[in-house]
Amino acid sequence: MENSRKRPAPKRRIQSQINITPLIDVLLVLIVIFMVITPVTSKGLDTAIPRKAPTSAATLAKPQDSLVVIVERDGAITLNHHSLNSMSELASRLQDIFRTRNDRTIIVQGAGSLDFEVIAHVIDTAVGSGASRVGLLTDEIQ
Repeated sequence: MENSRKRPAPKRRIQSQINITPLIDVLLVLIVIFMVITPVTSKGLDTAIPRKAPTSAATLAKPQDSLVVIVERDGAITLNHHSLNSMSELASRLQDIFRTRNDRTIIVQGAGSLDFEVIAHVIDTAVGSGASRVGLLTDEIQ
C-alpha cells in the first residue's frame, strides 16, 4: 500500500530573475516608431553665397534697378513708384519686365497693419509672373 501512494508533485521554484523578453519587444517597437517619426533628411533654407565679382568692363555696367512692390494700408499697389490698379495689372507689368531681365528678384513691402494674406497674394502673383526670388522689406527693428 505504500507503493500505491502518489508522491506529491514537486513545487515549482520561483524565479528571482526578470523575464526581459517582453521588455525587449517593447523597446524594439519604440525604436521603429522613432525611426519612422524622425525625418531622415534635414531641410533648410536655400541660400545664395556671394561669389567674388569679376572686374571686367561688362560687369561694371550699371546694375539693373530693383523691383519693389509696395502695398499700402488701403490696398493700393505700386511697382517702383508707379501706381497699379489691380493684381492683374501687376502680373502683366511683371511679365513684361521679366521678359527682358535676367535678374528675377522682386522685393515686397507691405504696411504693418495689413494681413499677411494680402502680401501672400502679391507674392503668388509675382512668382506666377516669373519671379524666382522674393524678398520682404520690413521696417527697421528698434
